Amino acid sequence: MDRSTSAQAGPGQGATPPPADGAPSTLGQRAGPRRARRVALLLASVTLALVAGSGWWFVRFASHLRRDPGAVYRDPTTLDKLLKRAGDAERAGDRATAITTYRFVASVGEGAGAEWAPYAAAARTALKRLGVADTLAGPPR
Repeated sequence: MDRSTSAQAGPGQGATPPPADGAPSTLGQRAGPRRARRVALLLASVTLALVAGSGWWFVRFASHLRRDPGAVYRDPTTLDKLLKRAGDAERAGDRATAITTYRFVASVGEGAGAEWAPYAAAARTALKRLGVADTLAGPPR
């Protein structure tokens, strides 16, 4: 039987006429859910992979921050702003804010490499000018 005669076949011969409203045939209806399941499985797999990768990255980043808390502040713009803020506080007579900010910049720049050394040196110079130690006395870290 070809397509034209199978559409005209009577009941019991295994062929059904296509729906009049343009809906997909029975074969198309079966293929649609299978394809939808495959796409859903693919999307679920990609989502799980992204979640696992994000979780791994977050844990890695958090452990890096535990070892080096100043890493997120090690940016030239941020350190420039902090040095300016500390200088402004010093000129305004707010000695406590100036000391705290200079100590923070010194600790962030400490041991971070040659590119951050000028920021740490400027903060230490300011702390010496104010007559205070670079760091607070406390238990060793």
